[in-house]
Amino acid sequence: MASKQSFDEATSALDQSTAEQFAHTVNAMRGKVTMLFITRGLPKGLQLDAVYRLGPHGAQRVALAPVPASLGNPGRPHAESPATAA
Repeated sequence: MASKQSFDEATSALDQSTAEQFAHTVNAMRGKVTMLFITRGLPKGLQLDAVYRLGPHGAQRVALAPVPASLGNPGRPHAESPATAA
């Protein structure tokens, strides 16, 4: 069985450089671990399989497009929103 990890605002208190290093470390575990991130912002370089926006009507998949600037990474491709499994 694959390992599972969850992170709640894991990068919110990190400076940009440290957050990018965290993303690099997480990316190295891709395909080996299922991860769920609950966050308001995504570190630059984080590779995501899915992104969901949580709101008053539950979780909604965000269309395949750049992550909105409000999520912290304008121009970064993704698959779904703030809670993410990578």
